[in-house]
Amino acid sequence: MSARKTGQASSFDAYSHRKRERSSPKADSQVSERVSTSGVPHKRRKAQPLPVSDDGGDGGSSEHIAGVRGTPLVLNPPQDPLYYMQNEHEFTEDADFQVIGETDPPEDVDSEEEDGVPIRVLTDFSIYEVTTQRLVPIADILAVNHGMAGSFTASGCVKAWIDDNWPADSNEDAEAEDDHRSESYNDLSQRVRLSCIKKFTLHDMKKQGHGLDSKLYILSQHAWYILDMPSSNYKPFYVGFWLKHRILHLLVTAVMEYPRLQYKEFLKLLKVTPDSPDEVIVTLRMLGRSITEEDVQNDDVKSYLLAMLEELREDERINIRRAPVIRSLLGQEVSYEMQDSRTRRKRTSRSPTWTPQTSANVELQVLEHRNKTVVTPTVGRIAEIFFSKNIKISGNILSDCVETEKNASGIVPIVHLTNPNTVKWLEPAAYPGHYLSVLVDGVRYSVGDTVMVEPGIDENKARVKNFSHQTSHSTNSLANTRWFCRIRYLFEDKMGKKRFHAQWLTHSSKTLLQEVGHPQALYLILNECEDVDIDAICQMCNVQEVDRDAHEPNEANMEENDFHCRLAFNSTDASFTALSAEQISHALAHCDEHQQCLSCGLQAMQQSITYARVLPDGGFVQHEFSYHPQDFVYIKNREPHSVYIIGQILDIDTTTVKIEVTVQLFGRYDDVVRRIHNDGGELTSFDDRCIIMTDEVQTIHANDLEGICYVIHSSDSESIDEWVKKDDHYFVNQVASGPDVQSLDELHEWPKEQFQDCRICRQDHDDTIRYQSELLQRHGQLRGMELFSGAGGLGTGLDLSGFVETRWAIEFSPSAAQTYQCNHPRTIVYNQCTNLCLQYAIDTKDGKPAQPLYAIGDKKQLPPMPKQGEVDFIYGGPPCQSFSLMNHNKKDDDIRPSEKDQVQLAVVKFIQRALVAIGYQSWFTVLQAAQFGVPQGRRRVIFWGARQDVILPEWPLPTHCSPSNMYRVQLPFGFLPPVVRNKNKDDGRDDDRSAPLHFVTIGEAIGDLPPFDWVNPHEIIPISSKDKKMMKQREKDGIPFFDALHSPSAKSPWVGYVRPRKYHIEPLSRYQKWMRQRHDGGNNINLLYHYSRRFRENVLERVCTVPMEAGANHFDLPKILQMGLAKGRSAEKRYRNLYRRLDENALFATTLTNVLPNNKSGAVLHPTQNRILTVRECARAQGFPDYYEFISVNESPRKVLEDQLRQIGNAVPIPFAYALGKSLGRALLKMWEEKGREGSPEL
Repeated sequence: MSARKTGQASSFDAYSHRKRERSSPKADSQVSERVSTSGVPHKRRKAQPLPVSDDGGDGGSSEHIAGVRGTPLVLNPPQDPLYYMQNEHEFTEDADFQVIGETDPPEDVDSEEEDGVPIRVLTDFSIYEVTTQRLVPIADILAVNHGMAGSFTASGCVKAWIDDNWPADSNEDAEAEDDHRSESYNDLSQRVRLSCIKKFTLHDMKKQGHGLDSKLYILSQHAWYILDMPSSNYKPFYVGFWLKHRILHLLVTAVMEYPRLQYKEFLKLLKVTPDSPDEVIVTLRMLGRSITEEDVQNDDVKSYLLAMLEELREDERINIRRAPVIRSLLGQEVSYEMQDSRTRRKRTSRSPTWTPQTSANVELQVLEHRNKTVVTPTVGRIAEIFFSKNIKISGNILSDCVETEKNASGIVPIVHLTNPNTVKWLEPAAYPGHYLSVLVDGVRYSVGDTVMVEPGIDENKARVKNFSHQTSHSTNSLANTRWFCRIRYLFEDKMGKKRFHAQWLTHSSKTLLQEVGHPQALYLILNECEDVDIDAICQMCNVQEVDRDAHEPNEANMEENDFHCRLAFNSTDASFTALSAEQISHALAHCDEHQQCLSCGLQAMQQSITYARVLPDGGFVQHEFSYHPQDFVYIKNREPHSVYIIGQILDIDTTTVKIEVTVQLFGRYDDVVRRIHNDGGELTSFDDRCIIMTDEVQTIHANDLEGICYVIHSSDSESIDEWVKKDDHYFVNQVASGPDVQSLDELHEWPKEQFQDCRICRQDHDDTIRYQSELLQRHGQLRGMELFSGAGGLGTGLDLSGFVETRWAIEFSPSAAQTYQCNHPRTIVYNQCTNLCLQYAIDTKDGKPAQPLYAIGDKKQLPPMPKQGEVDFIYGGPPCQSFSLMNHNKKDDDIRPSEKDQVQLAVVKFIQRALVAIGYQSWFTVLQAAQFGVPQGRRRVIFWGARQDVILPEWPLPTHCSPSNMYRVQLPFGFLPPVVRNKNKDDGRDDDRSAPLHFVTIGEAIGDLPPFDWVNPHEIIPISSKDKKMMKQREKDGIPFFDALHSPSAKSPWVGYVRPRKYHIEPLSRYQKWMRQRHDGGNNINLLYHYSRRFRENVLERVCTVPMEAGANHFDLPKILQMGLAKGRSAEKRYRNLYRRLDENALFATTLTNVLPNNKSGAVLHPTQNRILTVRECARAQGFPDYYEFISVNESPRKVLEDQLRQIGNAVPIPFAYALGKSLGRALLKMWEEKGREGSPEL
């Protein structure tokens, strides 16, 4: 505690076919300004705009051009010749050139369309003559459409194109995520010189929604390229034409949506605002500003509009010349044809706003936010701070807020500007030298009053910095110039100094909430208090204690010195909590009767459990554990981040300065199996709950102990399975000479009669389990509602804990909703937007007629939402793409930041602020899923919220020792401590990842699934005799070969075990055994989804040629198979995940929503088989049991597989959710034990 001293004291398939260009004499006779309006891609793809490469471009993406600061934009290109200088890391495009993340053409393309070639994105580009390399204006290459193909080419950074509305990868590779923070998008791109440009196209009518495509395309001999950002040298040759075309696109799009659009309304739409679509926002990247009226009125722009509007009318039957905006802009004398009936729109009086195109794929509607975010009035006031659009406030405003009482006396508090003239004691307390009140210059201050003092010296440097930071400044001047504290007792010290003991409070702006904190809110600091001179008091603080069930007061109705307080803030863990009367009483019991201070009492309580205390029976107590002879205990390993040693206490010596404990060590059976396998032996079954008695004895200190575990001696599998369902439960039936056993032959049966344990402790433990079971049966499970439920990972895990029953679930995706319903038939699933569901609930509560809810998928009417009081627990995993370090498609105005932004976390502030406003306790942390039995590294931000009369759940303690580093969240006043099991905070191991169990490896997760290899097509490297011998041996070992080539003649659209299949071996690990268990307790029989997608030859050959070694990747391929990425000093680091083979003794890379070996997150090669991971293996990585079905509403096999992988990749891992459910259960049990259930608690 720092003292205060007062002043006076992935991409998806990137292929598409083209329409055949229409032959027209008129087109052939057009001047170069005329272009082809057909022959453009219809399978829309999208890539994140790339910044300019330091080693490949000339930095043009960030530079402004003429006109940025209001000067006229020069539309004509420069007259002086400029030449392109080839980059040293530039590759030549040919038929074998493959872009990272580029896969096969979809199986549903039109076979009659022209040239099935990839669609790519080209950025930091320059276009120039082939022979001279002279830069040419973009308009000049229109000539390639009329007989001059082969004259021009282009160079730039290329990336695969990703579907316009398709979700970005939502998760991060745990091993690589720290490195991604310092990498730009260009670090994952390739610089290429194109073959000759064959075609240049400007616009296209989208098949879906009849929208006008704004992109500019060039076609080389091998691919279509979407022109993104030009290089700085080429920008003057490009931006003038781009501006003309952009204005055309925005004009046509707006008029097609609003036929009666007025000129002034159109100008408003051009201004970039938070509501603007990407088509408008892009002008900031290209121009550094919005498009202005001066741009629109430019003569070159108007000429271009005239010509292109005529072409659109002829070629695409878009006739918009009757629109008022067109007539105002181009003149009343413009001739026009009668408007075609197919483009005629019904007149509307709506104010024009940009409307996104709606996808025909119902699954993609998940990503289209068409409903406003519904919030209650209290939350709405906060949401408006964060969000500038799409907020709809619903509900009864009067009942949603409370008013504060004004200063009851009506007297303005006196402010002591200088040291007081008189300080006089009033009522004395029962204890000598202590008083109940004091008179300071005529103002009475009493015990329990809250006062303001002059700021002084704060030894907490981080807090000092936060106090003075701009984001921590409040609109309330008192918060910026005063400290706040509560008088706990008044006394006179030995020197005759009049003082008071102060428990500090903090203003909301000085907490995590900073600038969004309520300007009149104070929070009690639980762990800080201090003796302060009475002379330091500045004035009385008018504070009202707000009732726990009331929402926070409205600051608009409050004076500057009208504060409210009801929660405590802990700066150590950034939590907002409330103590029960029982907790307060227990804390004050640790204080002397005349020095009652809550903070002192809490600190005394903590110290009492930190240090070991000897028990009369020869044992001792430390932290929350009681230790006795014959108890089984966890022992710290000498090395941090290690699995605990298990021992049994033989003797306790309490006569020494530090209590010494003699223990007999037990080994772990799975350690023996791992040693054998690592030495080349065959992997056999192992059990992480099986321990081995050894003859080794050690003497350790009490601080080396990390808790109690419980052991039975048994060989009965059913009894063992039931016993180990609980945490910290193990079994033993074998003995060895020492823990470092090298062979199973060294293990011997251990007679049961030699087994001993502490019968008293064991009986107490069994009684506790029975009592807790009775409590649960008596009070029942929490009735839960899951929001953003997806496929159901969170709800499934919480339900497994036994403390939650998910009765309702809301999910927007039709496929995911059907998946949830299929696997949870008793749950009412709402396939609808959460906002519409909340609006329905609010209307019902307020007695208003609620609009019926209909499912997005099948359009059937949904059941009514549950009423107030029927739901005990609400939980959900909202879309996390923008939190993810691997998401390179984050919107610029997305307030959901990634962890790398540290905690300028707007979303954390918003959630904490909203919960506090409605009277809920709240805290958050970052947890690593691998520490809770998930076989992958996946960090997640987790929030708990609880009503003030409910115990706020603790974070679950790690059960598995994770190899992934802990993430330290930086707060405004320090770092959020990681969740660890280590109780001894003085040993320098506050980030120790040690835990009772080894992390679940890939081999443990999927090693029992039927194996298969892909057939190597040997398209480039001929098959050798060695290859043939290897294939025969693998077939002999029971590994069949499947042809994975993408081909119309393939019998199945997928490769692997497409039909349900039986397991070929028994489960090898307890995790595998768990995955095979059905929800009804039986064992699963049929294995589903053990297949993957197909690929073309070059992808297959690379996958099958990557060495069968952990971590082998693209750079371990023969040079002839490498993708030309080796140029550049950091290439191997940048592209280390390309075609990367997993390590069966390590964790999965974080499961993504697509599994592509040639993607930036391509660490998806099976550790021991020549193929990528299957859908089922991805499901295993997330903890989905094998009976779990993944449903898709799509009919296309490609989209079905994409739906399945997306549902799996976006889910909360089930073992992780299970750990959260057990933590919730411990809080419930504690609450039920303390006071019983008072109604239905809401957490």
